[in-house]
Amino acid sequence: MMNCGFSGENMDFKYDEAKLDQIEANQLVQFLIGLSEPYDIIRSQILVLDPLPNVNKAYSMVLRVERQSQVNMEYAKVSKNSAMQVKGTDYGNNAGQKNFMKKKGTVDKRSMVWDYCSKT
Repeated sequence: MMNCGFSGENMDFKYDEAKLDQIEANQLVQFLIGLSEPYDIIRSQILVLDPLPNVNKAYSMVLRVERQSQVNMEYAKVSKNSAMQVKGTDYGNNAGQKNFMKKKGTVDKRSMVWDYCSKT
């Protein structure tokens, strides 16, 4: 075997701090570019941070925004549907009356249907 005097064991791959910062910044920009339009706001907020966060921190920030938007959507859905509305009930006509919850007659509970899911 031919010996060229090269030994991989002694090679030292040292990047100076500026080079590492540049590599991390490039990774961050690649990650942010890959985000879709709904993430424009968080993308802008991340880019103005000084110093720039690493990719893991930016990913964590994006996940937090995504979870918050999911919670907001669920809250809006519940508020809109008022989960406890029931069809088929026969309570008093005027909610302002003193005995507004007093039933008029009996109601067959098997005929009740939930508004938000149409289940009995």
